[in-house]
Amino acid sequence: MSQPDYYRILGVEETATAEQIRTAYRSLARKLHPDRVTELSSRRQAEIRMAVVNEAWQVLGDPKRRSNYDRERNPVTQIESPQFSTVTSDPFNDIQVSAATGCALRFGPVVLAVGVLIGLLVVTALASGNGDSPTRLSPGRCVQVEEESLRVVPCTLGVPEIISKGVAGTSCPVGSISVILGTRTEQVCLVPHG
Repeated sequence: MSQPDYYRILGVEETATAEQIRTAYRSLARKLHPDRVTELSSRRQAEIRMAVVNEAWQVLGDPKRRSNYDRERNPVTQIESPQFSTVTSDPFNDIQVSAATGCALRFGPVVLAVGVLIGLLVVTALASGNGDSPTRLSPGRCVQVEEESLRVVPCTLGVPEIISKGVAGTSCPVGSISVILGTRTEQVCLVPHG
């Protein structure tokens, strides 16, 4: 259903000022008011015409409602500029999506960014472990214990040897000591070589 043309009803241009609209409404109200009609048969038509004029005044007389009305009448408006024309309407306003899709579009990028950041933190933590690479720290290798790091060295008498490798916090065999690796998620169990 199309909207009535309130500007045409009041007899004003679309560019009319608020004062021009008020003047046009008052003039029509004086002219068309049902109390001015003496014939009973014409009174009903006068009431209908006055209701239409009142409706036009209620919309065009209120700046906010007039702005909404103008937007609905001309969904794609252009502002003329000396340099270029710009479309002021968003073409995506009329696209309807389900609530789940809207939620995914709104929060999906945030979840993706957080996931990427967590992934980078995990990779950085694993890659920046102190000492030798954890893959080289396997059972049977001898290591030299330094401040917060282990360094693989040739096996000689009295140098600690890795007898097991596991998750940090697990128990080591009796007589061995545990050393948590730089990744903070793995540990090795050491005993003197020989």
